[in-house]
Amino acid sequence: MDIQQLIGNTLRWGVILACLLATIGGVYYLMQHGLDPVPDYRHFEAANAAAQFNFTTLGGLWQGILHGDAASCIQVGVIVLILTPIARVVLSFFDFIVEQDWLYVAITAIVLTVIISNRSHAYASSQHGTAEEHLQGKSTGNFWCTYLGWRWFDAWCSSAISS
Repeated sequence: MDIQQLIGNTLRWGVILACLLATIGGVYYLMQHGLDPVPDYRHFEAANAAAQFNFTTLGGLWQGILHGDAASCIQVGVIVLILTPIARVVLSFFDFIVEQDWLYVAITAIVLTVIISNRSHAYASSQHGTAEEHLQGKSTGNFWCTYLGWRWFDAWCSSAISS
């Protein structure tokens, strides 16, 4: 099989799988909660949000799926959708190595390094406080700075927020 065909199929099937998971989870969620009253989102309650912190770990999502939780199925669909283009970058990296196109190997390696460093910085920043502290904005890591993975910007945000 041609690597370009494999990359195309990976993107195609990744999006199809993500849509199926999110659709199945969404339909099941509506079957379970379709007639529930609409929650009042004008008032944020950190305790309720912290109680749903199991949606932030793969183990928590897996347990949710095993227990028939529709929101976990939707979340896994979103994760598959996020991982699909990352899988494309990984496959492209190996394709460029096989083709010995060293310029694109270097560019793709830089992109993978940025993706990995952003994820590891986000994980490290998530370890600086409890779930409730993160939700109340009292943790030492700033959400946007963590998401972007910019350490220097994280330091600037922390100093700007504390002043």
